[in-house]
Amino acid sequence: MKIWLNIVAYEIKKFDINGEKLLYFMIEKLGVTERVGKRLIDKGRVKLNGEIVVYKGVRAVGEVEVLFYEPTPSIQLIPVFEEDDFAVFEKPSGMLSHPNGFETQECILDSIKKLYGYAANITHRLDYETSGLLVASKNKAAESILKTTFETRGIQKEYTALLFGQLTEKTEVECLLEQIKVLELKVMQGASEQGKHSLTLFEPLEYFGKHNMTLVKAKPFTGRLHQIRLHAVHLGYPIVGEPIYQKDLEMARDYLDKKMSEAERIERTGARRVCLHASKISFEYKGKNFEIESKSDIKSEFLASI
Repeated sequence: MKIWLNIVAYEIKKFDINGEKLLYFMIEKLGVTERVGKRLIDKGRVKLNGEIVVYKGVRAVGEVEVLFYEPTPSIQLIPVFEEDDFAVFEKPSGMLSHPNGFETQECILDSIKKLYGYAANITHRLDYETSGLLVASKNKAAESILKTTFETRGIQKEYTALLFGQLTEKTEVECLLEQIKVLELKVMQGASEQGKHSLTLFEPLEYFGKHNMTLVKAKPFTGRLHQIRLHAVHLGYPIVGEPIYQKDLEMARDYLDKKMSEAERIERTGARRVCLHASKISFEYKGKNFEIESKSDIKSEFLASI
């Protein structure tokens, strides 16, 4: 049984139809492509006179209802870099990259689709609390090329992180990682002899003796989930604000179950956010090389969060 809800970012649009082919009528009214129109029907998001439509070629009479994704951003994004086919944005900490269901109140994809239309998309993800550079395609052809480039490791990324302790020299961390289930049904990452190869280079940039913390550059050579966060713990210098991988299951459970106030979060993890920022990205697109750097004063942002 399908239950229709009218939730932020989704809107039920209603139209009167009088004998037209439903698919093409809907495409014209909503201003979407034929592919999007067919997908709306396939997902059961189109009703005719209260009944879910299953046949795309129907000629319809009566009231059409469409459960439609409507971008409703509360922030105005300004790209830090823009080309005809793609743009690069700075994602703030504490915002999802993509919606993770009808319950998502807002994600950065809302703002991107509002800027460039429904064919625009994000080509990779950043964790909810990780800030920094995010690449968005403006059309499906660019999306396919850029996603393939990410999947084949054709894009090089650098991060800036704030670590507990004093790291004094460049250090590589290499281990095998795989998804494991802990804390009932929560899926996390962990070291395992059956896992996939992972490698990160950490380079110290500045030490803050007052806080006993080190600002570092982190360069991942593989793309495993939560790789830098795990490798920092493995190195013995956890990322400031890390709530999951500091080998404290009670703290991880409280964070995942949203039982931690901001004051408790700062006291228990060192900061109100994970101090990790995607600061540089390099890749080739259609024979041209691009190297884009973050414009954020991330050092100040990190220190203000502790």
